[in-house]
Amino acid sequence: MPVQLFNRKVLALIDTGCDTSILGARLWPKGIQVQPKSYLLAANGTKIPLLSELKATFKVSDHEHAVLVAATEAVDDFILGINFLSIAANWTLAEVTYCWERTR
Repeated sequence: MPVQLFNRKVLALIDTGCDTSILGARLWPKGIQVQPKSYLLAANGTKIPLLSELKATFKVSDHEHAVLVAATEAVDDFILGINFLSIAANWTLAEVTYCWERTR
């Protein structure tokens, strides 16, 4: 999904199997200083070093969102997980539809 993140146009991967949204190192804002603090666990059991958590503010079309993301050098992309989708998507068994406001 195309988004504007830190004033750059990037593609975000929507991952319904990912509990936490993830921000890869190449997309970090310049000057960010982080130290390893823990690990995320990938679906295949691989440990992914978590360097930090930060609040990422981004736009989808003209709508601004903010989500807590895990920052890691092990991933290059912006992955939107369930912590974002649970507030930004309407779910049915047949389809997922993006909406602009929380409906709960």
